[in-house]
Amino acid sequence: GTLTDITATGGIRVHLHYDEVTTRLNSVKRIVDNEAVETLVQYHYDNNGQLAEVFNRNGDSVRRFSYTDGVMTRHSNALGLTCEYRWETIDGQPRVVEHQTSDGEHFHFRYDRTARTTWVTDALGRELEIHYNKDHRVTSSRDYGGDHYAIELDDTGNMTGLTLPDGNKLSFEYDEFARLLKETDPLGRSIRYQYHHLT
Repeated sequence: GTLTDITATGGIRVHLHYDEVTTRLNSVKRIVDNEAVETLVQYHYDNNGQLAEVFNRNGDSVRRFSYTDGVMTRHSNALGLTCEYRWETIDGQPRVVEHQTSDGEHFHFRYDRTARTTWVTDALGRELEIHYNKDHRVTSSRDYGGDHYAIELDDTGNMTGLTLPDGNKLSFEYDEFARLLKETDPLGRSIRYQYHHLT
């Protein structure tokens, strides 16, 4: 099925409207007394069915997207920030190899799919390194400053442990619905969470 309505406590309800031909989401509307009273967001697509522009509740364009050969090569926001991407085919898959922004950020990407590792070099020549598991979830990283982090995951992908650069560790426990039940800091202090049975 297709998600058409979302309801929350306090009488909040929104309706998701899809184009009848393309089945793409084209607007989200606030509903009061079973009537659409306000359009919260609108999505416009190009002739290839790719998201081209997003409009806010006032009808202002807040995001624009451009594509080349089916991959996003540019997007911009209402404040004028523009991000551009250069792609190459690596091991038969399109991958971003360069990313730059109008505010001066500039990154180069390298990949080793067999080792499940990605390297990103910034404009200052610093490099970060990210390692993934077979499910493409991050398992460890080294940031631009050289600090290492290690992440432990359970079988469903929840983070159960985070080892910090100084060797200290945070741990996390979840219920059968993947809701966080307990987090424990390096000193052994814990925060516990409880949920309403319908959330």
